[in-house]
Amino acid sequence: EDCALPPQGVCRRYDLGRVRLGRPRFVLDLPAGAVVEFASCEALERGRVKAWIPLSAGQSCNMDHYVARGGEQEFFPFTPKGGRFLEVHVIAPPENVRFVREEYLERTYHGSPEGSFESGDPLLDRIWMTGIETYRACSEDTVIDNPTRERGEWAGDVASVAMETAGVGYSDLRLFRRALIQFARSAREDGLVAGLCPGSNQYLSTFSAQWQSACLRYYQLTGDKDLLLQLFPAAEGNIAAFERFMTPHGVTDKVGWGFVDWGYVRNPGETDIAVNMHLLAAMRDMVRWCQTLGEAGKVDRYASLAARLVSIDRKS
Repeated sequence: EDCALPPQGVCRRYDLGRVRLGRPRFVLDLPAGAVVEFASCEALERGRVKAWIPLSAGQSCNMDHYVARGGEQEFFPFTPKGGRFLEVHVIAPPENVRFVREEYLERTYHGSPEGSFESGDPLLDRIWMTGIETYRACSEDTVIDNPTRERGEWAGDVASVAMETAGVGYSDLRLFRRALIQFARSAREDGLVAGLCPGSNQYLSTFSAQWQSACLRYYQLTGDKDLLLQLFPAAEGNIAAFERFMTPHGVTDKVGWGFVDWGYVRNPGETDIAVNMHLLAAMRDMVRWCQTLGEAGKVDRYASLAARLVSIDRKS
């Protein structure tokens, strides 16, 4: 789609059909000194691409800037960026601008889904496919939280909806295996597994609890018992980290950032009920983990910890 610009250049806008992670790859024939810019966004504002990334920690934007050397030249950003709409700006006399080749290389681990879903309800079918395509846009060399902003490998995104969505669309779930191992290897000194990888100091109590359950869920989806064996020491260390911050009222906020959701309002009092509910689910899955590995001697220990949390909730 061509879009009007003042006469100092040429602008073209492309609709990629959905939000994707990728890189434009263009060959342009331009005069020396011409400026070339690629800008992308998830939604148009007043019919144009707005490259500023919302909710960023700083002034960041989805834009690449080049100065042409003259003649035919390939313009191909090194770093992929997310967005549905792409604009190409060429600042040069329009009569001297020639588009030789226009490509967009999507970066994703998965191709078309292997699984399918047909309910007879067009809206429900569309919702299912939206989930699959959203997951695809968030899978590269690992599973990321989104294709446009920080593209972080957060434990909560990996452990919750992403694994369930991937499990109904694809048979290859190795990205999750890698992520679960990375979180364990980046554990805090006291054993609490990391909430963001690789190489981060982000430790979220809720995400660490979700990691515990996600390891068991990965085994249920894949039958990969070796992962449970490999990560069992990390799982015990993770639970032990929570125990260090247990009081008669439950685990306190000192264990780590108790992120539930941006809209979540914490209850008053010493302990966060949502965090303790996450821990309860992790304790119960740790019991199942021990049973799966035949660690009968440790089942009672984790079952009693779970019962202790239940009794706290009943009293409150």
